[in-house]
Amino acid sequence: MKKVQARYKERNQLFFTGDNGENLKKGVFSNCPILAANADPFLMHGVFEDFTYHTGYQSSTALGGWTYSQSSSGAIGLQDEAGGVLNIDSGGVAAGHGSVLQKIGENIVLASDKDLWFETRLKVTGVSKLQIFVGLAETNTSLLRAGDLDASSHLLGFCIETGSSAILSLYESEATAELSDVVGALVSDTYIKLGLTIDEDLNIACYIDDTEITLTNVVTSGLPTSAMTPTFICQTDGTEQPIMSVDYFRYIQRR
Repeated sequence: MKKVQARYKERNQLFFTGDNGENLKKGVFSNCPILAANADPFLMHGVFEDFTYHTGYQSSTALGGWTYSQSSSGAIGLQDEAGGVLNIDSGGVAAGHGSVLQKIGENIVLASDKDLWFETRLKVTGVSKLQIFVGLAETNTSLLRAGDLDASSHLLGFCIETGSSAILSLYESEATAELSDVVGALVSDTYIKLGLTIDEDLNIACYIDDTEITLTNVVTSGLPTSAMTPTFICQTDGTEQPIMSVDYFRYIQRR
């Protein structure tokens, strides 16, 4: 059994074991006051979703606390896997078909002095023919209609549009124009951690597997200004039936 240890960074106390100590030194939550957030909810709000249990109705087309919609096909389902996993299935091989899952309630607004930390761990099959969005967005069942992001929506997240194969980009839009940077590539059926931070001055940082990725085009001036919610979209780009398996997601934001 590995010992639980604690360390301070930027006046924040973090707890870790030998399994995740190095990641906490450099990842999304390395400067996040997690202990304070858990101890005093008046300081921050947030969600840690591990997909281990849900109250309310659950089926292949419904999940308590979430809005689910299909673009012609798709399904969702909690899996019998250690730690909890949610599968989001595109449900077919016709390009643009798939699943859209958004948490009920647009509770995240980016603003000065409202630091934000966001991270998710997931894997996807069929990445050679894939359309996905993972991040924050306004409620919009057509956000990735036909594989193209709706630039008239407020959004910030990781996306693969039609024709992009497995190449992953970070996109932002404040409902007038979208900006993007290529940040990596997905490997089929292989877990990856995707993360974002927004500091008190609205500076953006992007992380892939705890490593910060340099951004050029995604900048403060293009950040969305409307309220958003955690959003997961998995669609096919034709001939393959991608399935996204989400291990967890977490966000914390200062009030």
